[in-house]
Amino acid sequence: AQGADLRVVTERSRLGMPEVGIGYFPDVGGSYFLSRIPGELGIYLGVSGAQIQAADALYCGLADWYLSSDKLDALDAGLDRLSFGDQPLKDLQGLLATLACQTLDDAPLSKLRPVIDHFFGLPDVPSMVEQLRAVTVADSHEWALATADQLETRSPLAMAVTLEMLRRAR
Repeated sequence: AQGADLRVVTERSRLGMPEVGIGYFPDVGGSYFLSRIPGELGIYLGVSGAQIQAADALYCGLADWYLSSDKLDALDAGLDRLSFGDQPLKDLQGLLATLACQTLDDAPLSKLRPVIDHFFGLPDVPSMVEQLRAVTVADSHEWALATADQLETRSPLAMAVTLEMLRRAR
């Protein structure tokens, strides 16, 4: 969906590029859009295969609108009634503006951003894992240990290829 003009998420949405968990690297445009997420967030998402929810998708620029799932029927009805003019994208945005929002508070990645930028800016995956286990940055020690554990369940070759791919794509 990253190639779409309007990307809508709900509280039930889960976004992720889990390929490293099965020995692959992110495809379907992953090298393009993950490499363009601010800081090292794209590296984190690609190398770890972590899933994110609506607030983080908006924060990372991977979604444009948040719509509560209880408003999906209203969106459907609005689409049925919508008269498209010369600028259909603006017509759709106008409808979404009445039902949805473009930011959500409390995106977990916004709080973790400095920590992610630090650890996932390291030169290679083994250094990341080592530092995640050894270094405490802010209040992130529990997250860092869980992330190190997660990385150790992923394919080492797939993580290395993903890291290199995303850095070259920048």
